[in-house]
Amino acid sequence: MNTTLSSSLPALLSQEESLVLLRERFSAELEKNGYSTEKGKTIDEYASAFSDLNTAPASIKALQKLVGGDFGRVSIAFKILRKATKPTPIVRNKALWFVDSEQRLISALQAEMSIVWQAFDGEVQQLVSAHTQESLKQIDELEKENKELVEFIDELQKQIRQTDS
Repeated sequence: MNTTLSSSLPALLSQEESLVLLRERFSAELEKNGYSTEKGKTIDEYASAFSDLNTAPASIKALQKLVGGDFGRVSIAFKILRKATKPTPIVRNKALWFVDSEQRLISALQAEMSIVWQAFDGEVQQLVSAHTQESLKQIDELEKENKELVEFIDELQKQIRQTDS
């Protein structure tokens, strides 16, 4: 089996994918979908249509028109080759000026959020204090009322005892 990269494959493909891997993936997908791995067009033939990414087929039907073959096989090849030839984005570190701006923004936001939190927390504490004072006032009033009721009950019991004797 030829394991070198086919000249029909774009350079982009050779950076990311080996022809062996593409062949294996194509065979696995064919088997999974009930197609023969021996008969029909090969992944190499379909890859030839992707040799120039600027003129590469944009659809399954376009690939079928260029290379031929059963639509199901073409569909499998198209998906594999489209994914394999998709440019990989370059991941770069953030520029120093960006990191600087980001840090200033984060610091400003943290300071602002600290002010917001302090205002919120102050309001919550005031509300809690006001509600606590109101609750304590009500408790005092209820305790006074209870004391008066106890005194009244005592007075009534005294009167009942006096009338009974």
